[in-house]
Amino acid sequence: MPIHLATRACCLLAAVLLTGCIHPSQQSTPHAPGTQASSSELSSVDASPGEAAARARCTRYFESGQWSYRYDPGIRKNAWTLELTPTYCGRRIHQDETNAAYTELYKRYGSDWRWRLDNGGGMRRQLVCHLATARYKKTWNLEPFRPDVSHRVSVAAGCNPTPR
Repeated sequence: MPIHLATRACCLLAAVLLTGCIHPSQQSTPHAPGTQASSSELSSVDASPGEAAARARCTRYFESGQWSYRYDPGIRKNAWTLELTPTYCGRRIHQDETNAAYTELYKRYGSDWRWRLDNGGGMRRQLVCHLATARYKKTWNLEPFRPDVSHRVSVAAGCNPTPR
């Protein structure tokens, strides 16, 4: 193998290991149609046309998650919150990857009793809202009790809609 190809392969491997991203051609499963956030719901990251065409897919969307029981002023009582730390790659996803990000989130935390205790159905909506409005915030707090509302309502509520 020529030296420049070996160097390129090494750099690509380092990028994958550091960011959790892979090239779209390496992704193994397609996304189901109609399950992604729309472009109006999720603003894309500024990228050159070439960068957008070769945009990487994430191997992991979340670095970590931790449950905490804290006071929520919207409902005026304590509630469980999942504090997520997205990966660098997870913060940069576009609308065509929201289903994959939510799938990882659900696989890692969805069977937890705190998720199921008071499930209002809005975890996916909160995830998309954070990607649209707070993608570079250090952590994202998602609460299982929050209802599934429209994107507009979620954004207006600061990603924290309250049950009626």
